[in-house]
Amino acid sequence: MSGYRVRLVWDLPVTPETYQELGFLVHQLSMITGRMVKELADGEGLVFEVEPPVAAPGVPMDEDEWLDLLEELASKARRVKIIVERDGVPVLSSGDAARARLCGEYLEAGGGGR
Repeated sequence: MSGYRVRLVWDLPVTPETYQELGFLVHQLSMITGRMVKELADGEGLVFEVEPPVAAPGVPMDEDEWLDLLEELASKARRVKIIVERDGVPVLSSGDAARARLCGEYLEAGGGGR
């Protein structure tokens, strides 16, 4: 596999909304990955080994484009934290994605003193 892991971590206590968001995130993750294998599951999180989808037979999707899709998904998380790692090193966290989205919206609205 590609060396990517996606960790879905949530705070306790778990609420019905947490389960609903978790189901949505796992479904969406399965839609934007080429292969997804559950590696670990416990009361506080799930870990999946994942790889980018195939753009054409034998041609994987561009990794930057794929990471953009993962970042977009991470920005939708509210109760579940999404952490993307490559070879054990975090490359994306849902908190980062939310901050980046808010910063982008702020700059688009004319903020930042340009």
